Amino acid sequence: MESLSVILPTYNESANIISLVQAIQKKLKKTRYSYEIIIVDDNSPDGTANLVELWAKKEKLQKYVRVIVRKTNRGLGFSIRDGIHAAKDGVIVGMDADFNHDPATLLRLVGALDHAELVVASRFLPGGGMADWSRYLP
Repeated sequence: MESLSVILPTYNESANIISLVQAIQKKLKKTRYSYEIIIVDDNSPDGTANLVELWAKKEKLQKYVRVIVRKTNRGLGFSIRDGIHAAKDGVIVGMDADFNHDPATLLRLVGALDHAELVVASRFLPGGGMADWSRYLP
């Protein structure tokens, strides 16, 4: 079975991180991949990392959900890099932790790997986009 690692960089995402992980798991169970979800948290003051660790332990999901807490070199790029280094060999997916990237697209993206070695989602393709148009401005 092939492996898939989903990297979720987080900072103050305690309000939605558990819902997101559950939504991702629901989709990944429908694939041929074994999977892990790696939360790479920049030491969020809202307790995001601790919340995920406690939830994963309670639900006995430590095999599928891992948490990395970073206290130095914080930021999105470094978080993704550290997540990639921690990932098992196989397919790597990076997603935003605020539901900006819809977990429903995972099946389409992963399915496209049957015909390609690299798959990239874009908000500029049909079906893409963001609800908050102010994020396009930068």
